[in-house]
Amino acid sequence: MVSSLVIAAVIAQAGAATAAPASSQVDFGIRCMVAAQMAVGQLDGAMKASLQLAALYYFGRVDAAAGAELDQRVERVARAMEGQPLGPLLQECGTFMESRGRIMQDVGDRLLAREQARQTQ
Repeated sequence: MVSSLVIAAVIAQAGAATAAPASSQVDFGIRCMVAAQMAVGQLDGAMKASLQLAALYYFGRVDAAAGAELDQRVERVARAMEGQPLGPLLQECGTFMESRGRIMQDVGDRLLAREQARQTQ
């Protein structure tokens, strides 16, 4: 998961502006993947590693969904992003990842509670 500190650092570095809404979940994933990859080139250390993981997360979300059109869609989205500040989009992408992480944690907590309840019966 991309930490809030990473997002804040990238926002401070990239400048603030409002990110345009994504036309679809696949395009949103592609935008996040491209933004993370673009930001990776501007950072180092832990922030760079976090953004590389974010890019992989979003690639996993779009890989199968985009199908044979993946190359064309990435190219189209990347061109549309040229000259746009990365900070607001990375904030949106990080917020999405955090919400998915919370859902995953909740699922794990429920499964653990069920297992513990079975063991005490």
